[in-house]
Amino acid sequence: MASIHVHDLARSVRFYRDVLGLTLDSHAPEVGWADFKLGAATLGIHADPSEEGARAPGGSTGLYLGVASADEAAHEVARRGGDVVTKPTTYPYGRVVEIADPDGNVLMLISEA
Repeated sequence: MASIHVHDLARSVRFYRDVLGLTLDSHAPEVGWADFKLGAATLGIHADPSEEGARAPGGSTGLYLGVASADEAAHEVARRGGDVVTKPTTYPYGRVVEIADPDGNVLMLISEA
């Protein structure tokens, strides 16, 4: 499991579910938690009021999510109102586009080059 810290749980649930199209597995707003299934893995989001330090929402997550096409994923994220941070770029290990969630957490969507 990987988890990402956010300020506004409801807004983030909408982003990960509606913009990225992830499947919501559990949602417990009373404890500031939701998680999404990513195949056999789980991505958790946790409401965290921290403004500074390693746990504060925002910044790079180092999290890569596999997609069929980085270009199509970038287009779809933008169409759904998401923030595409960089245009899709080809690297030796794949084609990558960076996107940001509503708290500025940067995620990479990667496909084969």
